[in-house]
Amino acid sequence: MLGDLASLKLQFADERDKLNRIQGPFLIAIVLFALVNWTMLIMASLYASYTLSCWQEAGLVFISVGVYVAVGITLEIIARIKFRSVSNELENIRRTRGLS
Repeated sequence: MLGDLASLKLQFADERDKLNRIQGPFLIAIVLFALVNWTMLIMASLYASYTLSCWQEAGLVFISVGVYVAVGITLEIIARIKFRSVSNELENIRRTRGLS
């Protein structure tokens, strides 16, 4: 059982490292979108009398909220997929040892 758990720990560490490499581009994109959002807030303050069209409003809402939600959901799905094998292996260890 200890050998199985040690093997599982190594598999977990490997998947965690892979996930960390995948997250890098997402984090860079979030910083870039935050800069765009910040710039848009400055522009809104400077030109407060300007009336936005429906499409401009939708774009602002997407950049200020939608991007972050989409990236968060995407990273959650990737993490669940990556760690599915680790979770399945842990369940197999529990089942074979009668720990479930």
